[in-house]
Amino acid sequence: MKARLGMFAVILFAGVSTCRADSFLSVNMLPTTFELQPDRPGVSLFETVGVTFKWDLTTGVLSDFQVTAQGPFAVGTFSPALIRVDSTAIRFIDLVDTAGNIFQFNPGNHAGLIPPLPTIPGTYRTDLFFSCASHCGEDFKIGTAVVTAAEPATGLFVGLGLAIVGLMRRRRKKPLQNTVWEKLG
Repeated sequence: MKARLGMFAVILFAGVSTCRADSFLSVNMLPTTFELQPDRPGVSLFETVGVTFKWDLTTGVLSDFQVTAQGPFAVGTFSPALIRVDSTAIRFIDLVDTAGNIFQFNPGNHAGLIPPLPTIPGTYRTDLFFSCASHCGEDFKIGTAVVTAAEPATGLFVGLGLAIVGLMRRRRKKPLQNTVWEKLG
């Protein structure tokens, strides 16, 4: 029984360690308001844009983009147009909506004073840009990005809970054996 339990524990921990929940990050570029000035002097219009997405550190792929935009210009959904990511940071993201408006993360906008987004969870300043396709102007803003990691111990606790439930079920299936009473009888 101890050998089986030991083998089960080895399989459980090996399986959980290969899940690598810590290889995914969630990035939330908090909504930032851009001031756009169309061709009419003295008139400002405002567009607020934010984005969340997943970052797979193993493959370097960014996915599950969810863009929120409020204002008079953003039309439809934003889709990734150009992305530059390496093993240490996100270097550039260009998101374009169906009207051709551009929301951009570009640490190179201000001579690299704001660094790229690193792979370390935390809160970072971001260099953001919004350009309106209908000649309503463009604006640069310093925004905020929150990078969070999945809890790696979650898989361990789920696996451990399943193992305990499995052992409890196995114990219930065994017939009641009372060898002490059989020997006395």
